[in-house]
Amino acid sequence: DAPPPPPPPPPPHRAQRGGRKAMDDFLQELKARDAIRGLGGNLGDEGPRYVPTPQPASVGGTIKGGYQGTTNLCVNNLAPTVTEEALQRAFGAHGEVFSVKVMWPRSDDERRRGRNRGFVSFRSREDAADAIEAMDDSMLEGCRISVNWGRALREQPGAGTGPQTAASRNAYRHGA
Repeated sequence: DAPPPPPPPPPPHRAQRGGRKAMDDFLQELKARDAIRGLGGNLGDEGPRYVPTPQPASVGGTIKGGYQGTTNLCVNNLAPTVTEEALQRAFGAHGEVFSVKVMWPRSDDERRRGRNRGFVSFRSREDAADAIEAMDDSMLEGCRISVNWGRALREQPGAGTGPQTAASRNAYRHGA
């Protein structure tokens, strides 16, 4: 008796079906998409093409993009030593601050990086715009911070009582 014939080879994996050509085409497409994004373009459904990204209006040299009407700023790359009071002092030089919040790291990755994020809310949009222009890409306690528009805050208790920190908001809620 002769042994049974060997089973036919399995069909090629989908990445190998087109051979090297399919992979080369895919890499070229990725490079084209990256190049278009690098120029500030968008990608349409029909594939990569250049569509200019609308630019925010500039008023008085300050970009007024971001969340419309907000006075809230997001401050990134804060040193672990920065407190809400330090943020209040630094940003208070540019206008009346409504509230300040430092977000402490919540994950091991955030702790490993050793950088925090904070939020500063001004009473007026003009003051907030001035603070972005002055504070973005500046040094604060040894770290270069970036400042961008943040989402608008809902009205908080104690408005009109001066700058608020997380501690003062907490005391307000618990009747201290």
